[in-house]
Amino acid sequence: MVAKKVHEYFGEILIRNGRLDNEKLGHALSLQRKSGTGGLTGQILVNSGYIKEEDVTLGLAAQYGFPFLPLDEYNVDGSLMNILPGEFAQKHGIVPVEKTGNSLSIAMANPLERKVVKEIREITKCHVTVFICTQKAIKNKIDLLYKHTDKPSGIRAAAEREVL
Repeated sequence: MVAKKVHEYFGEILIRNGRLDNEKLGHALSLQRKSGTGGLTGQILVNSGYIKEEDVTLGLAAQYGFPFLPLDEYNVDGSLMNILPGEFAQKHGIVPVEKTGNSLSIAMANPLERKVVKEIREITKCHVTVFICTQKAIKNKIDLLYKHTDKPSGIRAAAEREVL
């Protein structure tokens, strides 16, 4: 289930929260139009050095109503890594953070990916609650939690056995 979008533009939220000013937003929107590809406003603002990745995440949390989770400060039980395969977690940028009964809480940088959330429900057979966090925090936590859980397969595994 996707949270309701607040009827306020992303840039307006950043300005209201004191993270951005009109001039920098205007410049970023101009770059976005000139690129012809559209591009994500938040990514353009980060690449321009106007805001940080966390500002984007907090802005999206405010715009769509997803709760923000500072994942770097959150201790995740390593046994949760058995819930979602490491390859799936890495591909979709997801960290399972808590499971209570039939409820699973996950953290992801892009909680608007409805198909991925639906797939997690199907894989886990759980009700899924989504938290938003930074891409960097997701990557760091996945690297930390899954580094020893995925076993190499196929040609890579055979080559590693030969080296050992």
